[in-house]
Amino acid sequence: MRLYIWLCLLLFNWTSVVLSKVYKFQINTKTVPNKRQWTRSTHDDLGGWLVRIVNGNGHFACCGAYISPLLVVTSANCIEPYRNNLADASAEGIAMLDGEDNFSFIETVYIPDQFKVTKNLMDIAVIRLRRPIKGKMTEFIKLCEQEINDSMMMTSFGWGYSSFSIQDPSLDPRNSTVPVQNIDMCKQKFAKYRRVTISKSVFCVTHPTDRRQCLYDPGCPLVWNNQLCGIVSIDSTCVDPSKPGVYTNINQVRQFIDKIDEEVRASAG
Repeated sequence: MRLYIWLCLLLFNWTSVVLSKVYKFQINTKTVPNKRQWTRSTHDDLGGWLVRIVNGNGHFACCGAYISPLLVVTSANCIEPYRNNLADASAEGIAMLDGEDNFSFIETVYIPDQFKVTKNLMDIAVIRLRRPIKGKMTEFIKLCEQEINDSMMMTSFGWGYSSFSIQDPSLDPRNSTVPVQNIDMCKQKFAKYRRVTISKSVFCVTHPTDRRQCLYDPGCPLVWNNQLCGIVSIDSTCVDPSKPGVYTNINQVRQFIDKIDEEVRASAG
């Protein structure tokens, strides 16, 4: 009951105070992504590229990242339960000016053939929207161009929807800095979980020791240098922060994303 009440409050009292750049025009199907990409100017500038994916009942389903006028990326494991029932499901921008309409209904979801439910191999979904997400603060995020290595510090984003047992989720998104973990060390830590295999398409991070600082909402992004480098996959939790966070490596799924992007651009004219 407590969970239901909180979700209702989030739905009916959603007012974003997220800071972002204000553009002169709204996004349309002809908007060129690299002309409107997030370039973080202050610590409080979370950008207008982070979206909430909401199911037909208006409840939070997944996080997402806005990468081009008609496309949002998220986790395949997260969106799969909703894939065959997308009626009234939508993607909502988090940064808006008063009175703006900044959401779009979902048209379809693309998932790689290699993906298997509950596995982390190729855990990526590309969501096609019916129309661009409007709003003069809405923008895109650049896909990762840097090879992931153990020395990188990244920024995780989320609300805390997956951590109700620890604390209530926040009304506005938060972020937290996390270090990339050595992949061999990560595999060793997961070795005791027989059903978990760390695939070639993911990498790991070390969660904050303070569970209240941990962010691991399904499908939420991991960012380095204003670039989208990871998407929350499965097999981890903030309840036990000693367990590494597992993220889909955007570099490893980039070919699939680019293919869908090209097809959508061609069909949109």
